[in-house]
Amino acid sequence: MSSKFVYFVAMLLTTFSISAQEKVYTDKGYPYKNLVEKSKEVKIIYRESNESITCRVDIAHAQTSFEGVTYNVSKRQFKRAPLASCLERQDAKTLLEKVTLPAR
Repeated sequence: MSSKFVYFVAMLLTTFSISAQEKVYTDKGYPYKNLVEKSKEVKIIYRESNESITCRVDIAHAQTSFEGVTYNVSKRQFKRAPLASCLERQDAKTLLEKVTLPAR
């Protein structure tokens, strides 16, 4: 087996594993989708109980990070819009402003 073939297979497997992690759990609306696109990393941290979800959103961009407030939401609400149910719209707008400002 040639080394080029092994390298190609390794790159192919790496590509599939990376693309599987790049799901965007938000609608095409402002400000959530824009925030996801402009940030380096957006994490929805959640814990499921019998009837509800406890969640928060952590965002990383450049040298800064934001750890969101913890919310308790219904499973139905979380399933419908995970990001919007764990991050207030006004907070998302404020964070979007911060990540779109040029670095000083």
